[in-house]
Amino acid sequence: VPSAPAAAFDGEAPPDVYETAVAEVTTRIAAGELFQANIARAWSGRLSAGRDPFEVFLRLSVERGAAYGAFWRLGERALVSNSPELFLTFDPASGRIETRPIKGTRPRLPDPARDAELAADLVASAKDRAENLMIVDLMRNDLARAAAPGSVRVERLFDVESHPTVHHLVSTVTATAAPGVHAAEVLEATFPPGSITGAPKHQAMKVIARHEPPRGPWCGSLFGLGLAGGGELTASVLIRTASFEQDGAAWRWRALAGAGIVADSDPRAEREETDAKIRALKEALAGL
Repeated sequence: VPSAPAAAFDGEAPPDVYETAVAEVTTRIAAGELFQANIARAWSGRLSAGRDPFEVFLRLSVERGAAYGAFWRLGERALVSNSPELFLTFDPASGRIETRPIKGTRPRLPDPARDAELAADLVASAKDRAENLMIVDLMRNDLARAAAPGSVRVERLFDVESHPTVHHLVSTVTATAAPGVHAAEVLEATFPPGSITGAPKHQAMKVIARHEPPRGPWCGSLFGLGLAGGGELTASVLIRTASFEQDGAAWRWRALAGAGIVADSDPRAEREETDAKIRALKEALAGL
């Protein structure tokens, strides 16, 4: 088995810094400033000399490939994404718009019985369901900006999706585009994704900016337009994503993981959630 492409996987700040940020955000929520904000942690490092970002993508794909995983490179920059989250699909022929926000997470465990218990606990969790529902409502509002009146629907609510390292709570919101609306208008109405900003969206982004430097590509979107020959759009949320920049003979990388912070968030539990979310990238990059 080839060695891991990176020798280390180092956090950019100690774990307690993240827990302090979570506590500060819960105080703002209690004061009525907002309902939810997605707060992230970052890790960064360098690939060993002669190693390439595509190796990281292959290591992820072997056992942990995700539905919206992707590799993108342009010159000295590259993205490796193992995203399970659909931001948007848009079919101009039918006018159908669909989004599937993720909110609510539990780690996967090797023991099948315990693993099933965690999935059941996720479904039953009032906190996680409330967190998910806030973003469903936000995405309904966003889609309505590009949709025919009365066409926005919640087709599925609180489905469990099980991935190699985590269980997620996922909902599906759909709409029919208003006349004259094309892919660009759909993106304009909904970007950035509500699941990785918070509610209300603009206030959540202000709170995020207090605690994080610019995120770069992470939690943006990678999309294909017209890949089937028309104006179809498929866009992912760039979670579980590492960005790379070539620096001489080696590549520098940065990866992030976040959690949706709500009124009853526990700082340590939210930090542990980010550990679960970054696990697959950590293993692919550093073999840890």
